[in-house]
Amino acid sequence: MAEKKNAGNSGSGFLKKRNSTDTNSKKKVKKAAESTKSAENSSVNSAELQKTKEIKTVASVAAVNDKEPEKKTNTTKTKKAKKERLGFNWFFWLTVILIMIPVGYFVKLLHDASLEGNVPVVGDRLKHNLQFVISDEQLDSIRSSVGSMENVEKYEVNLIVDTLRVTVDASDDLTSDQLKEMTKNIYAIIDETAPVDTYFVQHDDYKQYDMEINAFTNLDAETPIIVSLYRNSNMENYAVQDLTSPVNQKIADRLKEEMQKALEEEERERQEAENNQNGEETEQTEESTEQSGESDSD
Repeated sequence: MAEKKNAGNSGSGFLKKRNSTDTNSKKKVKKAAESTKSAENSSVNSAELQKTKEIKTVASVAAVNDKEPEKKTNTTKTKKAKKERLGFNWFFWLTVILIMIPVGYFVKLLHDASLEGNVPVVGDRLKHNLQFVISDEQLDSIRSSVGSMENVEKYEVNLIVDTLRVTVDASDDLTSDQLKEMTKNIYAIIDETAPVDTYFVQHDDYKQYDMEINAFTNLDAETPIIVSLYRNSNMENYAVQDLTSPVNQKIADRLKEEMQKALEEEERERQEAENNQNGEETEQTEESTEQSGESDSD
């Protein structure tokens, strides 16, 4: 019996020890689980903190990146503004061009005028007012007819400022009456080629050409003869005049006398001025001679 009790006691003691070891192991397991959980919790918290830090870092980087384009755009805008300020000024160059156009035209007019300084200004006083126009063929026909006339040494036919002018250098032995007859013959040639009633007579509000025919002998002679036949579109007929013989001899003689007196008076004044100048020069020479003599005597 005693052995059984001892055996029972020993068995119960073993159970107690086993239970105590199991309890300790359970506690250890529980502690390990708790430590594992705490470690997991701490790792989760650290991961969350890391994620939070990463999010903040990304946000700060994004903000910085957002600010950098603004800075770039601002710098580009300032550069563009500077470039626009220092670039091509359209208003300035347009103003220069507008000023240079009339200046260039004026300079061109001055250049053309300087080249044609010895040429008379020729215009069309009857422009847009002529009803009948003389052609070049008619002028050529008049030239050939005048050139084939007798006693014609030189001639010229032109149509300037709406006036038909015929100039003839005739033989030196012709008289005034012969020259008048020559101008009338030239008038007949013109009338045959370009009818006077059509081209040299005014029609209603339309004016026509004027005519001038000049014939002369040697102009270097003492008494040259110059005859002129002229007609304008308002005249009923032409007129012939010897320009070297006066229309009124008395008036011509009086004009000659007055001109002669004026020439003599001018010559007298010129002679007096020369005498006065010579006298002043003589006085100055005498004074200089006296002064030189006094200096020599001293």
